[in-house]
Amino acid sequence: MKYSGLFKIAGFLMFLFGGCAVFLSFVGVDIYPLVILEKLGTGTAFLIKLIMMILGIVITLLASSTKKDEEDDKDMYIRRNENY
Repeated sequence: MKYSGLFKIAGFLMFLFGGCAVFLSFVGVDIYPLVILEKLGTGTAFLIKLIMMILGIVITLLASSTKKDEEDDKDMYIRRNENY
């Protein structure tokens, strides 16, 4: 995948941003870009922040596993063609 490094960074930042937002909301501090979520309600804001954390982990894992799978596919294609 051409932009896997970019997706890894974006996923990690999404996870980190969501995690900091959840932790700071326990203390009573809100991150300015996410203040609009608090207007939806505390429970809804918390749920959206958790979803942001989970999606960050999923994006990071998918970006890091794609390159390995592509290499395995290339090796399988080469081994398949060597038999002929």
